[in-house]
Amino acid sequence: MYKPDVKEEKYNLYLEAFHPEVSMDQYLDLVTKFIVDPNMSVDDTTDLFFFKDVLFSTKFGKNHIFYYHWLCLNAPENYIYYLAKYSDFLDRLSYFFISDLWKFLILTHYNIVDDYFNFLSYSLKLKFLQMLKSQSFKNKELIVSKKNISLYMTFL
Repeated sequence: MYKPDVKEEKYNLYLEAFHPEVSMDQYLDLVTKFIVDPNMSVDDTTDLFFFKDVLFSTKFGKNHIFYYHWLCLNAPENYIYYLAKYSDFLDRLSYFFISDLWKFLILTHYNIVDDYFNFLSYSLKLKFLQMLKSQSFKNKELIVSKKNISLYMTFL
């Protein structure tokens, strides 16, 4: 079983994600803890590579899509905040990953997009608005009509 070679103590809690006996619930909980951990940063390359390993190199395989589906389906407390934090990490890994998440939200969970938008970093808000402006979606009018998003759209 793969285990990342990290020396910093701050990763010790998250190494459990690579244990062969970890359950899916434990794994998902570790992902959530990681993205909200104040010691982890999307600006730290080591944190980002470790996060990538957590998503792609555990026994559960590639979970970058499954995690946000799970969040929206189960809606744990603060799940919209978790989605926004997760978005920061996904965006740093690949624009395609964050674009997929946004399409998923717009097409299936458009009712939470306005709240989700409030939690996004400024750079992601801009990317999100640019994506909305440049593409057409089934629920685009509903999204653009949301109070916060429509206000920002006037500046693009």
